[in-house]
Amino acid sequence: MSSIDRSDVPVSKSAISLDGAVAGVEVRHLRYVIAAADQGSFYRAAMALDVEQSAISRRIRDVEDRLGVSLFMRHSDGVDLTNAGQKFINHARLALKQIDLAIKLAGSAGRGEHGIIRVGLFSSLASGFIADLLKTYESSETGVHIEYLEGAPSEHIAAIRRFRIDVAFLTGQTAPAGCETEHLWIEKVFAVLSASHPLAAKGSIG
Repeated sequence: MSSIDRSDVPVSKSAISLDGAVAGVEVRHLRYVIAAADQGSFYRAAMALDVEQSAISRRIRDVEDRLGVSLFMRHSDGVDLTNAGQKFINHARLALKQIDLAIKLAGSAGRGEHGIIRVGLFSSLASGFIADLLKTYESSETGVHIEYLEGAPSEHIAAIRRFRIDVAFLTGQTAPAGCETEHLWIEKVFAVLSASHPLAAKGSIG
């Protein structure tokens, strides 16, 4: 038995918040509505999403109650979109696509695949290994722009803790509390002495 089409019933004012968003309609509810429309059946939508059919039916009914309209006409063979349902789903697809894109971009930026990476760099490290490393990274990740902040290790550690930079390259054996560290390489430091200096005969000074 099909339900009554309430597509011409005015939307309840209590269902709409001051900024125009429909209160209580979650992202998963949109996915349920779209799956039901695509599959033409609550049962097939449940199978596609690997959830209980009762969850699909109940949540879609919740959305309809909040909107004050029927999105689907139920019948023995499945469901069909009402006029209101067709209008709703067109915008729901766009909304879901934007949400998925936002999630993708946020994850990409968090993994350093997109956006800006702020790097703290001590001036003495601005060439050689670090320069080659960052140049290689920037050329391979075309969606990333690197911003550099010069300063002393203590300044970079403070900036990391305040989330003003994303990563810093430090010298010495510094292991600041509350920060993740990774030992990258050991670099020799050469001392220039006069030939007559007592240490000049030594191969290394440690």
